[in-house]
Amino acid sequence: MASPPPTQDPHAIPPDHVLVGTVAGVHGNDGRLRIATDSDNPDRFRAGSVLRIGERLLTVRRASAVPGGALLVKLDGLDSREEAAKLTHELVLVPLADVPAAPPGTYYHYQLLGMDVVTPDGQALGVLREVLVTGANDVYVVVTDGSELLVPALADVVVAVDVDARRMTVDVPPGLEPRALKPAK
Repeated sequence: MASPPPTQDPHAIPPDHVLVGTVAGVHGNDGRLRIATDSDNPDRFRAGSVLRIGERLLTVRRASAVPGGALLVKLDGLDSREEAAKLTHELVLVPLADVPAAPPGTYYHYQLLGMDVVTPDGQALGVLREVLVTGANDVYVVVTDGSELLVPALADVVVAVDVDARRMTVDVPPGLEPRALKPAK
């Protein structure tokens, strides 16, 4: 599923939790939440799963997909539209211990966000701020000094990823240049 735009600095998430979505709004009058997911694990929102939303731990009663990649999620103990509306824009987290290990050579988005990105000779390119999910391959948005570099997630471009050191080494292909960011309005 496509990743929603980051809502907060990934470093603001407790180190023992992983972002799996954001509460986008409410649906109906019975306390259902519309969650923009950032998880490609189909079991993440299965009945019985426990989610941390804001300061609350809530158990999933049921979930269903809706057009646009979001989910409608009914949680135990959340029974009114008014109560559910208080959680709008909150991050949806799960304990890191509940996340299965990624297959060798692959990485979850949460592992990559916030990484320093450098060239093979150690020149800093910036910080990986967003992962764009495309049809062919992901694209990493690397931001530095008022510009961004769109890096294709290809083996001949991304030459090394060190999760522990929070560092990605990228061999920038000829012609791939940073572009200036538009000033915030």
